[in-house]
Amino acid sequence: MAAGILNSILAVNTWEVFWLSILESVMVFALANVYQWGVHFILYEEWNQLFNNEELISLLILAVTALYGLPRQADMIFSISGTLSYFMILFMGYRYGASTGAIAGAAGGILLALTGENMVVVGICCLLGVCAGTLRKMGRFVSGGLYLLVGVLLAVYSLKDLYGIIELRAMLSAVILFFAIPRRVIHCVEEDIPEREEDSFAREDVRALANHQLEDFSDAFRRLSKSFENEMEEKGLSEERLEDIFAQLSRDTCNECINCKYCWNRHYEETNESLRQILWQVGQDGSVTLSQISPDFQRRCMHLDEYVHQVEERIAGENVRLGWHNRMSENRRVMAEQMKEIAVALKSFTINLGETEELPKERKRRILEELKKEGIKVARLSVKKRGGYLEVMFTGACHGNHCLTKTDVAQALYRATGIMMCPARETRNVLSSTTDTMFFRQDTVYKALTGLARVAKSGESVSGDNYSFLELSGTGELLMVLTDGMGSGEMADRDSSNLIEALEYLMEAGFEKKSALRLLNTLFVANYEGKSFATLDMAAINLHTGICEIMKNGAATTFVKREDGVEMIASSALPVGVDLQAEPDVAIVQLQEGDMVIMVSDGVLDSFYERNIESDSQEEMATLIDRLYCKNANDMANQILMNTLAHSTKEASDDMSVLVAGIWNKV
Repeated sequence: MAAGILNSILAVNTWEVFWLSILESVMVFALANVYQWGVHFILYEEWNQLFNNEELISLLILAVTALYGLPRQADMIFSISGTLSYFMILFMGYRYGASTGAIAGAAGGILLALTGENMVVVGICCLLGVCAGTLRKMGRFVSGGLYLLVGVLLAVYSLKDLYGIIELRAMLSAVILFFAIPRRVIHCVEEDIPEREEDSFAREDVRALANHQLEDFSDAFRRLSKSFENEMEEKGLSEERLEDIFAQLSRDTCNECINCKYCWNRHYEETNESLRQILWQVGQDGSVTLSQISPDFQRRCMHLDEYVHQVEERIAGENVRLGWHNRMSENRRVMAEQMKEIAVALKSFTINLGETEELPKERKRRILEELKKEGIKVARLSVKKRGGYLEVMFTGACHGNHCLTKTDVAQALYRATGIMMCPARETRNVLSSTTDTMFFRQDTVYKALTGLARVAKSGESVSGDNYSFLELSGTGELLMVLTDGMGSGEMADRDSSNLIEALEYLMEAGFEKKSALRLLNTLFVANYEGKSFATLDMAAINLHTGICEIMKNGAATTFVKREDGVEMIASSALPVGVDLQAEPDVAIVQLQEGDMVIMVSDGVLDSFYERNIESDSQEEMATLIDRLYCKNANDMANQILMNTLAHSTKEASDDMSVLVAGIWNKV
C-alpha cells in the first residue's frame, strides 16, 4: 500500500493510481487470508483426510494461481496448464468424491477460460469432475476411462475444431499421467471411517446407563449378602430352649402320677434339682446313668425311666435340629461371602467401563488408509485406548486372491500409529479374501520366558502340585500360579487342579485377582467344610511396567533373583478352604530386565530343613539360587530341582515343583 501511494504521488494521473493501489492492497489482504488455509493444510495436515470447505477452496485457488503463471508460448502445440488443469479435476474427483471434483472442475474451468478458452469450458469441467467421482469405487481405470469418454464427446460437440483438438490433447495427457502414477499415491479417501459413528452424547448416555445398572446389581448383591449374614450360628441349646423342654416333659410325666403333689409340694427343691440335673446331663453327654441321680429321688420317682427316655429323645432331636440349623447358617454365610465378592466384581466392571478412551477421527483415518494400502477392504474399524494402551479391531478382507499374515497387518498398524502392535490370541494367523475380524493390542515392553521342573512324591503316580502360566492379553499380564493340595496322590491332585481351573476361569472372565481368590476360598470352604484345603501361590507380572503382584494363601516362600541378590517373599496367610474369612497376603515388587521370579512348593523347602527351623531352609534356598547363574528360565528350574533332590538323597519325600519366570526387554 505504501508503494502504491508513493507511486500515485509521483504519477501524472494521481487519483487513478491511488485508487488502484488501494484495490491492490485489499486484494493482497484477501488473498493472504484465503491462502493461509491451504498453506496450513500443506504444512501440518494429512493428505489422507477430507478437506473442510475453507481448505478446499484455498488449495484450489493456490493451484489455479500457480497454473495461471505458467508460460503459454507452446499452448497451440501442447498446453501444460491445460494438462495440469484436467489432471487436477480427475485427481480430486477420483480421490475425494464427486462434490470435490465438481468444485475442482469449476476452478479448472475458470483457469482455462482466463487463458482464452470459451466460457462453456467451465460447465464442461464441472461435469467432468462429477464423472470422475461417480464411478471411483470401480477403480481408477474405469473412472479415468469414463472421464476421457465424456470429455471427448463434450469437446467435439461444444467447442470449435481447433480448440477441441487442443483440449483433447490436454485431456488425454492428463488421463495418461493419472494412470501412470502408482496406486499407493492415487486412492480413494472415504468420507467416513467404516464404523457406525454414534453421537458422543448418546454413547456416554449408554455407558452411564450400563454403569448405573451394574451398580444397582452390585448394591442388590451387597444387600442380599447382609441379609444372609443376619442369622447367626447357634453354639448349643439356649437356656430358654432347655427351660421349655423341662417344663413340657415335667408336665407330661408328672401330671398323671399319683405322687405328683407329694414330690412337688413336700420335696420341691430336691425334685426340681434332680429333674434339671438329668436334663443338663443328657444335654452334655447325650445320656445319663443312675449313679448320677440322687438315690432318694430314684426311690421316690415312679416314672424315672420314662422321664429319662423322653429327655434323651428330645435332646437327640434338638441336637439334630441344631446341627441342621448350624449347617444352614454356615451355608448362608458362604453364600453371603460369595454375593459380597460378586458385588465387588460388578463394581470393578463399572470402573473398567469408564477406562475406554475414544481416539480422534484423524488417527482412525490414518489407520484405515494404511490398511487400504496393504490391499485390505475394511468394513468396520474400532480404535480405542483401554487402560492407557491402544486397541485396534477391524472387520475386513483382502482383495482378490491376496493374503496377509497377522504380522504383516501389525506392521501396517505400526506405520499408521507409530506404536508396536501385537495380534490378540483369538486373531487368525492369515487374513484372506474371506471377511474376518482381527484384533490387535499395543505390544508390551517386556517379554517373559518361563520354566518348570517337577517330580511326584516317591511311590505316587501323580503329583499333588498343579501349576498354570496364563497370559491375560487384555491387561498385558502374565499369571504364574502354583497350588499344592493337602497330602499327596490323586486326592491332592484333584483339589489343586480344581483350584487352578476355577482361578483361570475367573481371571479370564475379568475378575479382580484378590476378589477371585476370596471367592475361590468360599467355594472350597463350602465344598470341603474345612476337611481339605490347598495352598495357592500367584504372581501377576505386568509386562508393560514390570510390576509384579504376588499373592499367597499358605504357600511357601517366593524368591526374586536379581543381579545384586535374592529377595524373599514369605507368607503367614491360611491356605484356601480353611477359614471363610481367610485373606491372601499381597506383596508388590518392581522387576527389572533379567530378574527372575521363582516359586517352589513346600516339598522343595522341606528338603532343606535343619533342626526344624524354617528360616534355615529359606536362607539355604536363597543362597542356592544366588549361586546359580542360569540365564534360561527352564535351566534355572531344573538346577533348583536337581539340588533339592540331592538334599533328599535323590528321593522325593513330598511332591516337588519349581516355577520360574524371567523378564527381558523386547528388542
